[in-house]
Amino acid sequence: MTGSFNFVVIGYHLREWINKDHTVGAEMKTRLDQASSHRWLLICADVANASKHFVQAPKKTVQKAESSSGYGVGRYGKGEYGVGEESIQLTLPDGTEVTAVELRRGVMQLYAFVFGENSSLPA
Repeated sequence: MTGSFNFVVIGYHLREWINKDHTVGAEMKTRLDQASSHRWLLICADVANASKHFVQAPKKTVQKAESSSGYGVGRYGKGEYGVGEESIQLTLPDGTEVTAVELRRGVMQLYAFVFGENSSLPA
């Protein structure tokens, strides 16, 4: 869970670092503004703040977060032998479930847009 926690904290705070960097151009800051209210960053904000401060943020973008591990859990070959990868499942208020792997993929696509590598925001 440490790797996932570190990822959501960096994913959430990277936007602040970009905003405060005076060497970042206006175009990137415009894309960052467009991305700031995207669900992937809102999910990162909720998980980061809940994990860091031990309270759920009032927005409640994430209703529930569960972690499981053991044989047959997670992606094959990604965890310790015979144990498996830790699996983190996030439940959103509308009942949609998102895994930590999906969250990572979405945040990476979002920042690819911010940095100008993709021309449109991810879904």
